[in-house]
Amino acid sequence: MSISEDKDLSTKETILKATLELIKEEGLENVTLRKITAKANVNLALVNYYFGSKDYLISEALKTMLGTFGDAMEVLDDESLAPIDRYKQFLINYVRLVQQHPELLHQLLGKGDLMFASKYDYIDYLKKLGMSKVRALVEEITGETDPETLFMITMQINAAVFFPVLITTISPKKAEVFPKIPVEKLVEHLFDHYFARYSARPSD
Repeated sequence: MSISEDKDLSTKETILKATLELIKEEGLENVTLRKITAKANVNLALVNYYFGSKDYLISEALKTMLGTFGDAMEVLDDESLAPIDRYKQFLINYVRLVQQHPELLHQLLGKGDLMFASKYDYIDYLKKLGMSKVRALVEEITGETDPETLFMITMQINAAVFFPVLITTISPKKAEVFPKIPVEKLVEHLFDHYFARYSARPSD
């Protein structure tokens, strides 16, 4: 890598790092280009040069955040655990990460504005969410094979687990009316009820 390329990469990473820190410190809605340039100690022209627009910069920052979810997904491949235990731990790990980065909840629920350069970029994003592996786990747990049924089960469980986090994220004051239930207890209770009909399923 040439000196100029190394400098370009360093400047781009500095801008991206500053954006990530601002999102975490102040929330996505409060991030402005003025704050980004001040924190990164660069001028607006450099931000436009490397990212083109604030929207694209924010999109890249959120994708970088999603890249940190790799640790949460490692449990999906841990065959020393029963499928249902892998799924439980995966959800618990995911919720903890979302609580650390609440802006990502909007992305996980499909309400964000992530931009993708190509369909391959989008496919990579879906892999980072672990959705295909989760669906495979649900199939293993339930024995269901219909894609539509598997999709519904996965979405219903995700919604039940993430709804309390969503309420807390959007309106902490409203969240005060809800009991503060540890995510481990929430997931355990949900699984005990949701998968009860499958627990007595004959093994293949």
